[in-house]
Amino acid sequence: MSHPALCELLNVEDQKIFKYLGSHDVEDNKDVKSGYSITFNFNPNPYFQNTKLTKTFTFLEEGTTKITATPIKWKEGKGLPNGLDHDKNGNKRWFMRDGH
Repeated sequence: MSHPALCELLNVEDQKIFKYLGSHDVEDNKDVKSGYSITFNFNPNPYFQNTKLTKTFTFLEEGTTKITATPIKWKEGKGLPNGLDHDKNGNKRWFMRDGH
């Protein structure tokens, strides 16, 4: 991840995972002002089974944002319950934040 803004969001383990990213797509909702979705298309990797992960941001009338995300199907020995969440260093997995 060569962009400085992205590097700040991703810890070392996240950066290893993103090396398997094949492409990403951003799709606006039909009413552009209501939100958008980001889909990450991953190559086979040692971390999770999913090939696509989508995070959707929906802007609600009361000024809040509803965030939903594809549940990640972690492979055995990987994932948040198994020590890959580096909260102790002030980092969180961006994809999991506010959306599971």
